[in-house]
This record gives sequence, C-alpha cells and structure tokens, in this order.
Amino acid sequence: MKNLYAILLLFMLPTMAFSGKEKIETVRVRGEYILTTNADVTFKQAATEALNEAKTMAVKKVCGEMVNVWTRMASSEVGESFNSLSLNEVNGELVEYNVINEGYEHSAEHKGEMTFYCEIEAKVKKGLEPDPDFVADIEGIKGVYFEGDKIEFKVTPYRNAYLKIFCMENDKLGYRLYPNDIDGGVKVLEAGKKHGILEYSDLECAKSTDKKVEINYLVFVFTKDECPYYKDENSWQEIESWMAKIPSDCKYIYYVPIEIREKQ
Repeated sequence: MKNLYAILLLFMLPTMAFSGKEKIETVRVRGEYILTTNADVTFKQAATEALNEAKTMAVKKVCGEMVNVWTRMASSEVGESFNSLSLNEVNGELVEYNVINEGYEHSAEHKGEMTFYCEIEAKVKKGLEPDPDFVADIEGIKGVYFEGDKIEFKVTPYRNAYLKIFCMENDKLGYRLYPNDIDGGVKVLEAGKKHGILEYSDLECAKSTDKKVEINYLVFVFTKDECPYYKDENSWQEIESWMAKIPSDCKYIYYVPIEIREKQ
C-alpha cells in the first residue's frame, strides 16, 4: 500500500526534540528460540523470535531485569501471513542494532529439535518514563479492508501534538503516509479536537503479492515537538531507530495490524 502523493517535506527545519543527554551503551548479545517437532511455527517465524529475544536481552543487559520491553505481534486470522514488529519502550530503548550472526543448530539431546539463534550488536539507552497525559484516541480504522477501499480515520490528541503515520507491508518495507502535501503538510494537531487524517489523499488499499490476504501495519507516532522524518520509503529498523531517539516522555506510539483482502 503506497501513498503516491507523499513527497519529501524539504522545508521542515532539521531541529529535533530528541537531543537528550541519555547515555547510550553498546552491547553484544545472542537470542535463541527452540523449535520443537510439534510446534506450528515456520523457520521464518523461529528466526524472527530469536531476533526479538536478542533485542529484549540487549535492553535488559543495559537497563536491568525490571525493564519493560513491550512486544506486539499479529498474524492473519486466516493463517496466510506472518509479520511481526517489535518496540522497546518505557525504561529502555533499542536505538539501533546490527545482526552479527544467525542460523540454527540441531539438538544433540532431543531428536528433531532445533535452536534458532541470532547474535546482534545493539546500542541501548535507558529511557524516561512515558507521560501518561500524552496520549491520543484513534477512530475509524477497520480490521479488514478490500483492495480499492479508501483508508481514512480521525485522531483526537489529549495534548497538542505532531503526527507521523507509516504503513509497513512487512518488516523490510514500508511507506510514510502522513504528513503529506495533500492533507496539509506538517501541522500541529490541537488537543481535544477530532482531526480527519488522509481525508484528501484518496489513499486506497492495494496488495503487493498474490496472496489472498496480506497483513499491513499502520504505525502512529505522536510527538510533543516536530521531529522530522524525510524518507518516503522505510524499513522497520529505520523507523524503530528514529522512534527510539525520541525521549519516552515526548512521544506516544500506537500501531495496529490491518488485513487487506482480494476484492470480492
């Protein structure tokens, strides 16, 4: 799903609100996921679980065992797709990471059992507590869309806020949907008011594969100050790294999976 109208907003000032003084530490960790013979999990899913475990371990290693690492996953209700995105929030944040080594090993003790592993070098910072008053309501998003359906919704921030919206087709490729020049460009959303988003973009759902059902993610990032993001096409790692640099008390993140189905 791609917004053809989104353009680079070159006029935005390059000042950002995440130039805090938090200390960033670099650690090297290994995450593992054991795949048993009776598990209904693909190799790709097992590899993703090992990576997510490595991310969690990296944050815990820097911030302690009490750190709250929030991970949310979703898959198609018809079982045709598996996608996962993870966010590290609250007391510890993953700024960026590089995969050093990954693969799998057969168990010498349990026949058929395999251990998937992923070793990463990660930069982690201790985060600030989120601001409980800096939240927003999002209305009008459906769980299922058909090809050609238009996407639009309303948001109501509890405080004045700036908003970035991304659509992720998978963990490798996504698009910045908002702000764009059609829907008014960068602007502050006034607290307590409902704001129509993507009302004028004529953004329609489209599938990128031949599968009958695809899972996309809509990622909403509300910030207290304008934090520019210029790229139209993104990977999840790029977006996650950008979000991690924004202090926890200056952002509110919400994301939701949506199904896109063939038009009947």
